[in-house]
Amino acid sequence: YPETFIKVPNTFTPNGDGDNDIFYAHGINIKEFEMMIFDRWGEKMFEASDFAVNDPGFGWNGIFHDKTLNPDVFVYYFEAEFADGSNKLYKGDINLIR
Repeated sequence: YPETFIKVPNTFTPNGDGDNDIFYAHGINIKEFEMMIFDRWGEKMFEASDFAVNDPGFGWNGIFHDKTLNPDVFVYYFEAEFADGSNKLYKGDINLIR
């Protein structure tokens, strides 16, 4: 099988300037993908599944319940199934900066 990987940014700036406004993963040879984002108290801010990585149309824009969130640190969980059938869980912090 060809090389597989996922890259995850650690900061995004959803301020409407069109640059780095959406948090999403970048990768190759991903068969299935799911992502969840939580605040520091464990409340789920965003969830998406069964979509292609590299598509900002399925990323998070820093909004929760139609409210623009203030700068903060959030936790992400990504689960990926690669083209070779292997699975991997990615988790880490994402900084929302305005």
